[in-house]
Amino acid sequence: MKVCQKCGTKNVIANNFCESCAFPLNATATTPTPSQIPQYFEGPVQQELIIKPGKKRRIGCLVFIILIPLVAMIVGLVANNNSKNQDPNASPTPTTSASAAETKANIGEQDKIVWEFFNKVKDAHNNLMEAMESYAEGNATKLDFYNYCKDVEAFQASINVATFKDTPDIAPEYIRSIKDMALKSQLTAKKLMQYLDSGKTSDLSEAQVEIKLVNASINIIAQNRVKVLSDAGYTVDEIKVLAEAE
Repeated sequence: MKVCQKCGTKNVIANNFCESCAFPLNATATTPTPSQIPQYFEGPVQQELIIKPGKKRRIGCLVFIILIPLVAMIVGLVANNNSKNQDPNASPTPTTSASAAETKANIGEQDKIVWEFFNKVKDAHNNLMEAMESYAEGNATKLDFYNYCKDVEAFQASINVATFKDTPDIAPEYIRSIKDMALKSQLTAKKLMQYLDSGKTSDLSEAQVEIKLVNASINIIAQNRVKVLSDAGYTVDEIKVLAEAE
């Protein structure tokens, strides 16, 4: 029996990875953490990148860890959206108020599902960037990094074709923007594998383009989320609370 150094799970099955969190059972160094699959989606789980010593490699300044600019964008986006939708002559009735409250609650629950998918896509891409940095610094072998890219490519491809269950009231463009981000991350992993195979700077440049596109997609996703929540009746402060909690 092996005890995972990360989560403490006692593993009864003889393998190299924790049954619970997939952390390497013999690892002592800090390594990228694999993304876990949302309960609403079944797909391939990324394995941990095994860190090994090696020579330092220069592959360019490609590491752009994703930050979520949602909180910074909230006030302007929500205020603008509310000003467009607000009817100064409208007076709510008990019936419409009850219906609006129900809609708001439903959208809130469905947004949790969608945002969980987003976090998995984001985490997988960030892990890929960390793995790339480890390889560039000589802390991972070429084969390890290649296999990690392959796992991330498969994971993001699965997200891109997944059905987001129990989200009937979520705007399609919101879901599509998250899938587009997964596709761009998938292409990033693919281009990095091509670079590892060829050693061509052109393949490396194409990977860099995809990385920039992944980061650019964050603004689109944030805007779509703000619109969905604002249209459902969420206030600026309520959306800020959601954003800051994540």
